[in-house]
Amino acid sequence: MIGREVLTLGIAVHMTCDRVTFYRPNIVNVCESKSYIDFNSLDTDVPQEFRSELMELLKSFKNFFTTGVPTTRADTEPMTIRLKDPNKTVYRRPYRLSPIERSVVRDKINELLEANIIRPSSSPFASPILLVKKKDGSDRMCIDYRELKDNTV
Repeated sequence: MIGREVLTLGIAVHMTCDRVTFYRPNIVNVCESKSYIDFNSLDTDVPQEFRSELMELLKSFKNFFTTGVPTTRADTEPMTIRLKDPNKTVYRRPYRLSPIERSVVRDKINELLEANIIRPSSSPFASPILLVKKKDGSDRMCIDYRELKDNTV
């Protein structure tokens, strides 16, 4: 039996049929926003009879919404992707972007780099970026992972 005082120190236990491992898990930072979001002015497709329930739910979690780019990266366990064919490297060339779109993508990438959300990669894998218009007219940067997804277990 493992004492509760050990577990309260942040030590986790992984047990298998032949081994017991103690380790400190990575802690995920919870993002809390200090900015105010007006939930009553949200544009939503939810029918009117459910709108009040939606607003109450959103208001109960208002401290967990953020606007803009987060200021820190969540530290989680290293991610592994299991491939159906490990010898197949997915490398797609970038989509053509207009000079204005390239500028928007460059700005968004620099913003994410400065916030330590992303980091430069030396991976042989590459997937193209595209911009999609949001309802409000601003751009959302998306990555086309379809070919990688086809080779993922």
